[in-house]
Amino acid sequence: MSVDILNQVGQNLSNLSHVDGTSELEKEAIKLLLLYVQNLQSPDQKKHISGDVLINEARQFLEALSNREYESSELQILHKAARKEIGTLRRKVMAERLQKAKLQQTNSVLRQAYILSTEMRDEHLSAINDLASAKELFITSVTMVEIEVFSYCNRVCWFCPNATHDRRSSNHHMKHDTYIKILEDLRSCNYNKRISFSRYNEPLADKSILDRLSEAREYIPNATLHINTNGDYLNRDYLFDLYNAGLRALNIQIYLNNEEKYEHERVRQKLERKIRELGLEFSGVKDIPDTWIEVTARYHDMKIRMYGRNFDKNGCDRGGTVEVESKAPRTSPCRSPFYHMYIDYNGAVMPCCNVRSDIPEHSQCKVGLMSNETSLFEIYAGEKASSWRRAMIGFRDKKGVCKNCNFKEFTDTPETRAAQNRILKIATDLERVPST
Repeated sequence: MSVDILNQVGQNLSNLSHVDGTSELEKEAIKLLLLYVQNLQSPDQKKHISGDVLINEARQFLEALSNREYESSELQILHKAARKEIGTLRRKVMAERLQKAKLQQTNSVLRQAYILSTEMRDEHLSAINDLASAKELFITSVTMVEIEVFSYCNRVCWFCPNATHDRRSSNHHMKHDTYIKILEDLRSCNYNKRISFSRYNEPLADKSILDRLSEAREYIPNATLHINTNGDYLNRDYLFDLYNAGLRALNIQIYLNNEEKYEHERVRQKLERKIRELGLEFSGVKDIPDTWIEVTARYHDMKIRMYGRNFDKNGCDRGGTVEVESKAPRTSPCRSPFYHMYIDYNGAVMPCCNVRSDIPEHSQCKVGLMSNETSLFEIYAGEKASSWRRAMIGFRDKKGVCKNCNFKEFTDTPETRAAQNRILKIATDLERVPST
């Protein structure tokens, strides 16, 4: 009924010039509300305006009218009707949001089920001795190789094992022939996915990173070269040099002082200072109070993310070496040893970003050692890596350094469990020790 009233009032006010004392702002507010009425009636979806926009327009209308009293009965009716319609529209918008959230949740579960059923395959669970088959498995599975070209980090952040395991007193570089062997292996399969120069060092602390980037660009020109940095060494000139060396993706993580816990506003202020220092136009703000803040930018064709995060809420215990509030027993499958490879400065290959070869408690996690006699493909398809992958299958208790890890967990639903049932049986059969 209120829509009919609004239509009637709209016809009466089609010529706003006859309404005495109506300001241009108030006329515009009325036009916006009439647009809202038209939108409710129009079947043409191409002209549809989002409910959030319409609510805002109607609010502007009410604010304009509330600043003064009117003798015009039409305006009084319009004011009253608008209030009713805003309430109706708000309920409609909230219903749409709820439906969208449910759809997103459903889509997320289905996507997870798809990953669990397609990215974790039978051939991942047993060693492959044939080099050509091992290379094929690597090519079709690994989307990122992370390489630590030296060991030094300038920080000892509380949420990182560097707080208790020394990475500052000396700097150990990866042997150059080991690094070149990695690049040669990747060139042999025309690797075109991500190479990340990260791990537990600060990649920008040593300018040799520019040489390593240039070499990687020469050997594997189709790969995307990426770095995670704390930003302490980064300025406009260094960004220019990194780009010219071949870097095309950069994550800048904003930290406070080493022992300080996350404070949202201080992290925001530090992030804004770094934005000004780099002189870039940032956009795409993600701002979750006390949890996460993030912006994005481009430097030519380089993608840049800059963010700060509350590690107590979304951090990981790093294989049992760090205490975080989010620590809890893990039952979720883990895809890390399926689609990523991690190579420490000493050539040790690790199955996950949360374990490292220079921590005694993690020494048993090593799945291989890069050398001139061993290829990435043989290590990836070897028995140690296969054993790790078997242990990560299924919604069941994880053991050892993984037992309290919350890194990239899957949602436990009937759909995701069903996606793992067949491969879980294969994994448990392979793990079963024959009775004597």
